[in-house]
Amino acid sequence: MNNKSITLCHLYGELLNLYGDSGNVSVIKMRAEKRGIEFKLKTICYDDEIDFSGVDIIMLGGGTMQALKKVSQKADTLVSALKEYVERGGVMLALCEGYHIMGSFYECGEERIDGLKILDIDVKDAGQRLIGNAAIKATLENKEVILTGFENHICSVDIKGYTPFGKVIYGKGNDGKGEYEGVIYKNLIGTHLYGQILSQNPEFADYLIKTALDRKYGGDNTLCELDDTMEKRAKEFMIEREMKK
Repeated sequence: MNNKSITLCHLYGELLNLYGDSGNVSVIKMRAEKRGIEFKLKTICYDDEIDFSGVDIIMLGGGTMQALKKVSQKADTLVSALKEYVERGGVMLALCEGYHIMGSFYECGEERIDGLKILDIDVKDAGQRLIGNAAIKATLENKEVILTGFENHICSVDIKGYTPFGKVIYGKGNDGKGEYEGVIYKNLIGTHLYGQILSQNPEFADYLIKTALDRKYGGDNTLCELDDTMEKRAKEFMIEREMKK
């Protein structure tokens, strides 16, 4: 056991867990503990006080329109703390609607709610459901990787001048055009590749862990390799199958 630890905050997990997002928490825990890194889980539920002190990673999942409305109503108490965390380089993964609520506003059909305005991005109704398997080419730790997942959203995201998380290999991406997917700002990553994205892409989980450790302890906290043979085979099979369509 080494003397390092990471604390992950699952934010509003009882509201925003539509796609089994809590499974991503389990992946971070498992991959940290296999390396002797102590894992601590901090859950912040809807009625809890917002406190990100000591937090190394925040995870915000996907949910229904009703759930997003409730989160939007927490803006007065949530935004300042979350914005400070992000601006100071805190690691955060925002998935699907969790990604959408980071923006200025969120439109779905005829409904519109205010976003948290952590990012200056616009989320509008796409007029169609953007759904299916997806893969993107992203850069993690100066290394090009392919990440796979499943997208299911009815919104088009204009990330304006921000850097996209990755370039679409197949899938719909941010706006249905199949060009770019997600957003990355400092150590905040928003993506439509929801659900068990970290179990499909262990290198992405390791990126989040290492980035959190580097921020907390300084230096280069290189992680020892784990046996991801099965995950790699599954990903290769999925990519090959989709590319043949």
